[in-house]
Amino acid sequence: MVQEALLRAASHPGLDLSRAKSYLSKIVVNLVTDLHRRSAKEDQLRAHASLVPSPQEDSELVEDRDLARQATQLVARMAPELRAILMLRRDGATWKQVGKILGEPPTKAEMRYRRAMRPLRQQLCIC
Repeated sequence: MVQEALLRAASHPGLDLSRAKSYLSKIVVNLVTDLHRRSAKEDQLRAHASLVPSPQEDSELVEDRDLARQATQLVARMAPELRAILMLRRDGATWKQVGKILGEPPTKAEMRYRRAMRPLRQQLCIC
């Protein structure tokens, strides 16, 4: 700020040296005010930009939809008990809760889930 103020004062034609101190003070105050205004405007723009979803490429959207369609078909072919486990886990149920709902130990429910998911992941190429 000081350098900018000095440059502006030095380039000012006919600067009265007896008023240079007040002139420099006013320049610095104006520069700081401008900086704060720019910063506030940039913050508003950043906040607004963060609310706008970033555009996803068309090819990514097509891949996502295709993968979702494949996953839906594979899940539909699963045994009803495995589908139930999958849906419970999707909804945030713990293994203890899943076991209680299915009437089996949580470790058994988890083992069945993991065994069922392994081929599903392989078919969908999800590592």
